[in-house]
Order: sequence, then structure tokens, then C-alpha cells
Amino acid sequence: MKRFRSIITLVLAALMIITLASCAKSVQNTIVGSWKGTIDLTDRVLDYLGDDGDSDTSSLGKVTVDVLVKLTSDGGINISYDSANLIEGIKPYIKKYTENYLKASAERSGVDPETVISALGYESIDDYVNHLINGVTGENLFGEDISISGKYKIENDKLFFAEDDFTDVDYVVFTIDGDSMVWSESGKPKSDFATMLPITFERSE
Repeated sequence: MKRFRSIITLVLAALMIITLASCAKSVQNTIVGSWKGTIDLTDRVLDYLGDDGDSDTSSLGKVTVDVLVKLTSDGGINISYDSANLIEGIKPYIKKYTENYLKASAERSGVDPETVISALGYESIDDYVNHLINGVTGENLFGEDISISGKYKIENDKLFFAEDDFTDVDYVVFTIDGDSMVWSESGKPKSDFATMLPITFERSE
């Protein structure tokens, strides 16, 4: 009888392992593909520009950036963002703050804004704004480079990803419902990336 119970226990354990492996494989098959999510960076842009609360930005709309995630069946992951989309959203804010800055500088100097622009070596406000925008990167706003090309693995409800090996690894807690995926928590809760969560992605392919 004891031997029979031992055999039953081994069979049940084997079935449990097979079931868990099957579930993990099913989740991995579900997550494979291309996904697109959107992050609202308006507050980060205002912090980046040193918002003092005096500028009315209500008419400028939100600054958003599309985050693109691609996961392959062989465990590869690529995370990138749409920089063109980001720059277009930032441009009105930088122009607004630049105009305010030039106006204040001109008043202090007793000259007009065009004179200030000329003294800075630019032909127009738009020329100066374009110069400022060229210096803006995603890393300035995100606080870190969120782009990654590496590999991933899934354990329960956690998606682990790393650029090379899994010694310096981050993860997000995720759920998938049909063609929607939500990243809700980060394995590095104090990182800048964690403050952008949750992010909802929609399957794009």
C-alpha cells in the first residue's frame, strides 16, 4: 500500500509539473507578437522645463509617447518608443516656455524679444525652439533609457527581461485579456520606469 501511495504521489507530481509547464507555454504563446501602449509624459515635460505654475499650458494638450513592445517565440524582446510622436508633443510646450523666457529677458534688458534672439545667435524664435528640441531625448524625460533589445522569460504573472543575461534583470507584473495587455508593477519600484505604470498595450499585429 505504501508503495502504491508513493507511485500515486509521483504521478500527481508529474501531472502538476506538466500542467504548470503547459500553462507557462500557453502564456508565452499568448504574449508573442507586437504591442503598442501610450504613456502620458505631460508632468515630466513640465518638470523638465522647470514649470513654475505661471504658464498656462491648458490649451497645449497632453504630451504622449507610443511605447512599442515586440516579443518573439524564441524569447527575444524589443522595447522602443516613437521619438517622432514624442517630439511633436513636446514642441508646443518648449515654444510656449521659450516665448515666456524671451519676453521676461527682453523686459529686464529693455529690448524686444527679437533682439534677444539675435544676440543668442538665432534668426527666429522657431529657429531657437528647434535647437532646444534637438537637445531633448527620451532619456531626459524618462530618467533612463527605456529602449531595450534582449531576451525575456515568464514566471507566473511576471515578465522578466534583460539585455544580455539575467544577472541585472527587471520585471513587470502583467495580465493579458484578449488583445490587451497591462503592465501594472515593476520589479524596481523606485525606478523612473515604475512611475509610468500602469501601461495598457493593445496588440498591433
